[in-house]
Amino acid sequence: MLAGSFIAIAVKQPLLALPLAAASHFILDALPHFGYRRGSYTEMFKHRLAYVVSAFDVIGVLLLCLTVLSQNWIIFAGALLAALPDISWPYRYYYYERHGHLPPESAYTRFHYKIQWCERPWALIIEALFFVALFMLIGRYIAA
Repeated sequence: MLAGSFIAIAVKQPLLALPLAAASHFILDALPHFGYRRGSYTEMFKHRLAYVVSAFDVIGVLLLCLTVLSQNWIIFAGALLAALPDISWPYRYYYYERHGHLPPESAYTRFHYKIQWCERPWALIIEALFFVALFMLIGRYIAA
């Protein structure tokens, strides 16, 4: 969400910024990032660290919204579009995997799963550094 917000802040042209914000999700998913790759979303829910990371995500988004929502709706839309592709994962977990069923697959879910080639717990360090860097960049753009 921070990447989508930053794109909306930096580009300043909604017709260009919003598609770029949505695309940023897939670009970042293709880079090493936090997660447990052992087969399903169910695996992630077995680890408390996943909840801690999710809590930091939510806190970051709340801080972002408090900071920029009053300034420009495009920034919030960029954040939302950057996060939107992940909406299917909790659904797949709660309605299928949690009950021991395989969720239905589509070309989209196969693509989305395949590009996440390096979802590993150690990549939390990369995500934390990226989070801090983006938060600082957003702060500079807002202050300017």
